[in-house]
Amino acid sequence: MRRILVIVIVAALSLMLCEIPLWAKSRDRVAESFDVLWSAAVRLIRVDKNWKIVDKDKETGFIIFEYQSKESSSQASVEILKDAAPEEKNVSRFVVQVSIPSASSIEERLLIDELKRKIQEER
Repeated sequence: MRRILVIVIVAALSLMLCEIPLWAKSRDRVAESFDVLWSAAVRLIRVDKNWKIVDKDKETGFIIFEYQSKESSSQASVEILKDAAPEEKNVSRFVVQVSIPSASSIEERLLIDELKRKIQEER
């Protein structure tokens, strides 16, 4: 009984100290300015993908949109967050976080990769 209690406590502490929120499926660090990330994300979602933007707030860095797949549509989100622990102190880094509850983490990862590729191509 005591062993189970210790395991439960350790698991709970691990979840509390986890850097990635439990609801965030996919995220990646990007060494770009916020403005470049924001405008590229909006264009990727609205223009390239032709998905409807339901809500967006540049100040807080989130976009809620209607994700469309061949099978269904659902609400999804992109968030651009300041990196709490940048690897290089003099480089501004942000974390792009994508959550598509109706899709696999592969789809989320592909959207992040498309965003990074779009930024590279537009330089």
